[in-house]
Amino acid sequence: MGERETQEMGLVKSGPVTIEQMAERVQSIKDLMRVILKKDTHYGVIPGCRLPSLYKPGAEQINVLFNISVIQKKIEDLSGKDFIRYRITQEASDASGRVLGTATGECSSLEDKYRWRKPIGDEYKEVSKANKREVWKKDYGKPIKLKQVRTFDPSLNNTILMMADKRSYVAVTRKVTACSDIFAQDLEDLPPEYLTPNGQKKEPPKKEDKAFFTKTHIDNLKKRLKAAGMPEEDLLIMMGHESFAEIPKSKANEILDKIQEYTGGEEQC
Repeated sequence: MGERETQEMGLVKSGPVTIEQMAERVQSIKDLMRVILKKDTHYGVIPGCRLPSLYKPGAEQINVLFNISVIQKKIEDLSGKDFIRYRITQEASDASGRVLGTATGECSSLEDKYRWRKPIGDEYKEVSKANKREVWKKDYGKPIKLKQVRTFDPSLNNTILMMADKRSYVAVTRKVTACSDIFAQDLEDLPPEYLTPNGQKKEPPKKEDKAFFTKTHIDNLKKRLKAAGMPEEDLLIMMGHESFAEIPKSKANEILDKIQEYTGGEEQC
């Protein structure tokens, strides 16, 4: 993609871009989602959240689409005596070398998912009181008490570094392509209890639903979307499906919630 083509997408041209260029850029990302990006590989649909969460492989595809180069500008090792912590700043540039923006991402072994783990065998009885705990978590809406032990694993060093890299890479991609209204970020890293807003009950896994929308259901849904001013592809992206025909009937209430959120309901995450 040359500079002229990139300018037409509104990424290089100095000064304000046109409404047509903005619309083309947004449509390009949506087309990428429909044709190239795959759910659970490039992005994830998180229960209780209005927007899909962008993963690093998806961010990489978006940068390929717009011919954007992302490089690490600064790596800060903020580790202490008994913890690992990295902060990474990444810079995005277009094909001409013009800097589009920067973003910072950070990760620490003090985060719960790295600091605590499930004990193995009789480990919980053997470790000191300072290195174990009992915590309450939600499991499908029901509170349960879990036993955990502290993690002391130097091999996490690279994991923490790569997570900081991922967070900063996705952040700068969302920033310079202005796709924050299409994708959220790092929702998959939140504890499950943070993803059930407004007191919604998280239901246990169900058997595969084989009842799908009929043509009549789909026609009625399209009429509702048109009345709400919501593009059909936006709903499909939120639901994590490529067509209405593959959406189970059991998701009807979830679809209505998505439409309500789009037309004025508060954003969940």
